[in-house]
Order: sequence, then structure tokens, then C-alpha cells
Amino acid sequence: MTTALRLEPRTRSAPFRVLAVVLDRAHARVFAVTPTSVAEIADIESPATRGGRFHSDRHGAPGGGERAFHQRLEEESRRHFLDVIRVLTTALVGHPDDEVFLAGPGPYATVFERHIPVDLKHRIIGTEQMNPLDATPAVVAAVVRDAKRHYQHQAEQAVMAAVAEGVGTGMATNGVRETLHALGHGQVRALIIHPHARCTGFRCLKTGRLAMSRWDYPGEGPSREVADVIRAAAREAVRQRADVIFIQDPTVAREVDGLAALLRFKEG
Repeated sequence: MTTALRLEPRTRSAPFRVLAVVLDRAHARVFAVTPTSVAEIADIESPATRGGRFHSDRHGAPGGGERAFHQRLEEESRRHFLDVIRVLTTALVGHPDDEVFLAGPGPYATVFERHIPVDLKHRIIGTEQMNPLDATPAVVAAVVRDAKRHYQHQAEQAVMAAVAEGVGTGMATNGVRETLHALGHGQVRALIIHPHARCTGFRCLKTGRLAMSRWDYPGEGPSREVADVIRAAAREAVRQRADVIFIQDPTVAREVDGLAALLRFKEG
């Protein structure tokens, strides 16, 4: 299995949907896979020249027959791939968080990947060897969910590696108090949350800033208690158009001190 990792992965807590494309030279099947379901949404058959060894019709004389034969195969593959891309693009309309998984015998998945438009490539979470005839819903669901877990783990590791590097350069925080401070100053580009973190906090009534303590923002007037400042921070990050990332892998989550963040800029 190969995986194409995004630099800013969508490792969110919402349920995922992956569109799995299983194809060969003339056949493609598209499945929609979620954590609890799988459904085949398209079965595409494209006209294709019969495979097999080329036999020249020039009675042994050298010429362009074989070249024309291979050009025809290439054109058929191109048209087939375009048909599959149209179906895939249509299925992705209105689903900006959907991801894509590719499978096929031999090199077909990786060859097809090269034809996918640039604006869709960032959705690909991996490729695998699979024949369309063997692609039962149960088999596809198992392979895709395993690929999703693998991708999720790598994505979350990449996020925390960026946090560790950013803490050293002032472009990240790791800890509830420091992260709330950055959020209160509009610095947060991505808020990273330990999924089981809970703690009380406070909100300044004058500015709306969140804090661990009433005294974190002296001079800003009265504040009120917030029962779960972690979830309040998530809502505030969404309001500020920051990414909100819940780290699901227990091993990786141990690196998050409640809240962490990747920053847009250093505090002046």
C-alpha cells in the first residue's frame, strides 16, 4: 500500500466518507465507504480492444501497424479514465471532506492517479492492488478502513511533528493556557485537541477571550466561568476560520497537553 500524505491533513472527529475506485483497463467500480457502511455507487464499462499479443497484418514487413495498435490502446485508456473521473467528480460535489482511495491490478491505480486533476489529488489517501472482479463490498470496506487508519495515524504524527518543531520556533503552542492565549490574539491557524481533554475555564465578558484563570487577562474586567473551555476553544477556532483537529490515535494523543496549536504568526 502506498499513501500520499497531505501537509495539512483533515484529521477531524467527524465521520469520514471515502470514495474507493477499483479499476482496470476497461472496467471501474466506485464504492462509498463510511465507518459503518459501504455501497457501490457506480459500475463503469468502457469499450476496449481485446488484449493479447499484437499480430501484424503486414506479413512480417516492418511498419506502423503495431504503433497504431498501441496508440489505440492508449486512447481507449485515456477515454476510460476520463469517464471514471467524471463519475468521481460528480460524486464528490457537495462533499468537500470526502477522500479518495484507488485500487487496481498491476499499475492501473498509480497510472490512473496521474490522470486525476490537481484539485482532486490532495484527497487521495492511498492505493492498493485489487482486481475489480474481486471487489466485493466487504473486501473494499476492509481495505479502505485499514488504509484510512494508516493514513490517519501518519497524518496525526505529521501534525504533532509540526507542533514540536513550531514550539521551538515560536510558531506553535502545546498546553491549554498558552494555546488559549494564542487563540485570544487571533494567532491560531490550526487548533489541535486531545479528544478526552476536559477542564473548566473562564471567558472575559468584555473581550470574549478564553482563559484558564480569571487573572490571565488582567485589566479586561469581569469574567464568567466556562464549564468546558476545551470545547469552547474549538467553537472559537471555527469562528476564527482555523482548522480544528482532534487527535484520535491514543499513542499520538499523549503528545497533546490538552490543547496545542499551529500559529499564523508570532506574537509581536
